[in-house]
Amino acid sequence: MFHLRVLAAALLATNVLGLSPVGHTPTGQPIFRGPPGSTVVQSGRDMKVFTPNGTVIHVFEDVVRSQSKQTPRWIPRQELSTTEAFVTLTTSDALAFQTFNVSFVVPPEPATFESQIIYFSTGLQLLDDTGEPQQSLVVALQYGASVIDGGPFWTAVVLLQFLPSGGFFESFDPNANPAVNAGDRLSITIRNYPNGPQFPDSPETYYFIAALNNRPDILSFGVGWEMLPQKVALGVSEEGAFQPSDYPRGSLVFEDVSVNFTTGFPAVTWNIEQNSGTDVSMKIDKDGSRNAQVSIVFPDDL
Repeated sequence: MFHLRVLAAALLATNVLGLSPVGHTPTGQPIFRGPPGSTVVQSGRDMKVFTPNGTVIHVFEDVVRSQSKQTPRWIPRQELSTTEAFVTLTTSDALAFQTFNVSFVVPPEPATFESQIIYFSTGLQLLDDTGEPQQSLVVALQYGASVIDGGPFWTAVVLLQFLPSGGFFESFDPNANPAVNAGDRLSITIRNYPNGPQFPDSPETYYFIAALNNRPDILSFGVGWEMLPQKVALGVSEEGAFQPSDYPRGSLVFEDVSVNFTTGFPAVTWNIEQNSGTDVSMKIDKDGSRNAQVSIVFPDDL
């Protein structure tokens, strides 16, 4: 996070610079990359990308769907097929949210590579009036398309996903190698950042930071929303997987899953939303807000 005065001045400035996609998903969703220390902050219906010195380097226009009765321009849905386990946050829950912690072991690579893209994600979601996700701040293990030339290998990323328009933004250090290997354990935290800057005559902005704790070279970055998130979620998203060998074998287990509020560990129940467009399933092995466990089961083990 950068200095309040720098950010406040930048929010008032007009900036015409823009980033170009560094790649695309199999269905054409753009992948954008920002420099180390990037922060993405809501400004009305837009999301602005700032560098640490407060320069606006990109504006994602009209990507925020209002949580009021006003309906912005609708963009046709084009997204990954996603199955997820989630906990819904009320307004009081979101205001009390402190951290969301998860760890898991990287699974074996799929036996076949058909340019599929698979994300295993830990995230915080912003919903619209209908309850549909519109943005997700996630730490993800991805297979396939990546910022270092997509291929049959695993990489770890911290990214912001825009729904339903599609597209991803990730902060990336060109000197780092985000590749990870089967058997590596990843430790993830998404946390509230209560000291983020606020601005006169603007809605209150709520800040959150996502990070890989044991891979500091894979950059964390922050997001500022003018609305409160309504979900914490664990999920698997995929495009272009057509047969069991396009997925890892066995299962992936989200372990040490904890949701912590300022008041401690709340009583929560994990729910599963199964996407009929994917052959992957999820199950709750242990419920609750402390040391819960959720498994993703791949087609060969169903």
